[in-house]
Amino acid sequence: MFEGRAHDPYFYGGILEASTTLRSDEVQLIPIEVVSGTGGKAALLSLFDWSRKKGVLRTQKRSGESVLVFMLDRDSDFMTGGTRRSPHVVYTKRYDVEAEIFANADAEKALGSHLSLTPQEANALVTHLGDWRGDLANLWRTWILLCCIARVTRAQCDVTFARASAVNDPRYSPEDAHLVRAKESSLRRVTGLKHVDYADLRSRMDRRLTRLYERGEADQVLKGKWLPGYLDEAVKGGLPGRHVKNKGKLGSSITESFAAALSFNGAWVRHYLDPLEAL
Repeated sequence: MFEGRAHDPYFYGGILEASTTLRSDEVQLIPIEVVSGTGGKAALLSLFDWSRKKGVLRTQKRSGESVLVFMLDRDSDFMTGGTRRSPHVVYTKRYDVEAEIFANADAEKALGSHLSLTPQEANALVTHLGDWRGDLANLWRTWILLCCIARVTRAQCDVTFARASAVNDPRYSPEDAHLVRAKESSLRRVTGLKHVDYADLRSRMDRRLTRLYERGEADQVLKGKWLPGYLDEAVKGGLPGRHVKNKGKLGSSITESFAAALSFNGAWVRHYLDPLEAL
């Protein structure tokens, strides 16, 4: 079972095709909306919880044994809590499927195709971009921290991973100290926490983020839908003086170009296949 329609079928289908243990005729990929009538992570988790309670995650039928596996976006759960611990639940390594696509695809192939570049130009552009996902993680670190706090406290406000940074203005410029103070003050009021409790929570979340960044894993807290916009901005200066197809207007379709440039023979696939094959 998987939660999304946009990229999940291709992503998980490609992973399963790469397995030398699992046969395609033994595995059925099912979007959660087919079963529950609605898509999304909440519906998938609800079905998992029900299946575990009823003891039907693994069942014996006349045709053989049947096993349910739930493929979930990790989101910020590993930072803020709420993950399910079960061999029948497999989370993305990064925030979501889109983030995994950008992390594991051949960037030269994706950008070369999307922008109609020569191999030499594509190589030069990727070199120019460097660790662009890490750059965004550093640029939006404070926003990510505030979003984690909002998630932990279940604060009903506009500080959310669902939107781009509201403390960087312009969006891909360094954070604005005035906006940070205003947004944090508003968030603190919404949480209802005392100043000392809020400060303690903020400190704990900041330490978790720091450890993640120090391990070089900052891209794990980047929502996939954030990436096309920043990549679009980063690409603009990568090919000066050259008229390039789609330059400066990559749009969400760049995600499809990166998906098409995925190699399912890479070591990254084991993150998903190992638990599936173990079951």
